[in-house]
Amino acid sequence: MMRVWRKGYESFSGWLGRNSTLAANLGYTVTNEQGQLQTISSSQLSRRARQLGFWPFMFFFIALVWQLIRLGAITGRDLIMDASILKAWYHHDREAGWSYPTPWRGSIFGYKIHTLLCRQEVLPVFFWITPANAADGPWAIPLLAAALVLYGFQIQIVRADAAYFTKKILHFIYHHLHANPFVDYNVRRNNKQIVTLEFIVAWEGLMGPRNDIERHFAWAKRYFGLKYFQIEGWLNMMTYACCTYIAILAVAVAAYRCQRLELARSRTQVLAWA
Repeated sequence: MMRVWRKGYESFSGWLGRNSTLAANLGYTVTNEQGQLQTISSSQLSRRARQLGFWPFMFFFIALVWQLIRLGAITGRDLIMDASILKAWYHHDREAGWSYPTPWRGSIFGYKIHTLLCRQEVLPVFFWITPANAADGPWAIPLLAAALVLYGFQIQIVRADAAYFTKKILHFIYHHLHANPFVDYNVRRNNKQIVTLEFIVAWEGLMGPRNDIERHFAWAKRYFGLKYFQIEGWLNMMTYACCTYIAILAVAVAAYRCQRLELARSRTQVLAWA
């Protein structure tokens, strides 16, 4: 609920104390002398969240993916994988790293979130956090293998950018997943003269759907607050990213259960409609 409503511990606990209906729905039943429900304080909420650790959130994330599979929102036939940089909040974070600079962006100190999406509703099915200087390619096979083991997807297409264009990844997709690898490649790399304009246009059309994951990262960072964190450490980053993705999946579950499929990716409209 905190991640869906984009609230901190203090604001959420205060809001919970003022909203008796929400408190009752969340399981608070004990009342005080004034007849009001006794809810959790911000310090207790923060302490209990830390005591839970990471794995209960990950198991809940996997359970939500299974719910969306049963509801038909996630099929796993067409998957997209990519990574995005998350800027660290603390400059002294020992587990973060400096990303490699690009022509359009300098080096960034932080983490990198590797995500695997189902293209049907552009929803995450698995993810992992690494320092920002980690390469994308080595995480492709673990992400795909995790999705196959956890959900038993019948994968038909795997889309990715040129960072994943390696023989090992292509071999795994084709021979182990028995899927079609739609992995981007610089078609001008070998010989610029033999590449025709028609081929470039056809190639861009084939690779176009991969851009859905770039829109997903922009949407998750701004709309669900994936980039707005004040924590440090790899495990805390994993927990924060997991809670953010849980909020994304929870909105989709609510929309599908209410037969409002068009609201599956709209947090504000689901909250307003509910």
